[in-house]
Amino acid sequence: MQTHNAQLRRWVFCNKDEKLTKEVAPELMTLKQKAEKANIKLEVWGFKAFWNEIKQLPITDLDGLFGESPTEASLDELAFPEIGEVIKYICDNFPKVNRYTKIKIPPKDKVHKNGLSDINIDAIIMGRRQEKVVSQYFNQIYDKTEGNRISETYKSSYDELKLSGMKPDDIFEELLGFTGVHHFTGQKNLAAVYAILSYFFSACDIFEDGKNEKP
Repeated sequence: MQTHNAQLRRWVFCNKDEKLTKEVAPELMTLKQKAEKANIKLEVWGFKAFWNEIKQLPITDLDGLFGESPTEASLDELAFPEIGEVIKYICDNFPKVNRYTKIKIPPKDKVHKNGLSDINIDAIIMGRRQEKVVSQYFNQIYDKTEGNRISETYKSSYDELKLSGMKPDDIFEELLGFTGVHHFTGQKNLAAVYAILSYFFSACDIFEDGKNEKP
């Protein structure tokens, strides 16, 4: 049996936030100094560092890590049946809300006013490609208030998540989960998930629209 003299050369600490807490920072600095003396490179990776690595991965590796994602083709082929399945999932799993919020036209730059990461901004922009199909679906279903009730449900969920102290990206991921991103596996259904959440991101009071911001 051969013995390999492996030696640690690089040590990466994973941190979900970009900034270290006041308790962790000095401890990590001390550890970094000790690591340097042992010729070990110590790094701290936050979201941006991971995102930079992820962006370099081929699509096959991304699918293996995160599952299939909607493609341009699946978005272009999106139709009422897939939208209806996702809407049914939302109605069956969201808490029931009796009141409703009227769907409205949002500011065009709303997507850039909420501190979302590039990956989630890209997801919203991708979903917007088929917002028109979602709008047509709600205009043609029997119950014309269904879209407004779902709008209020999203708003209530958003308000609750925001009140809990969640960051915008975490809220967005939660709302994706509510919309069925972990339930559906087919690309067309996933395309419907992103199109529907993008539609309600634009059409109801989830996230901030920037109207009350000071110049």
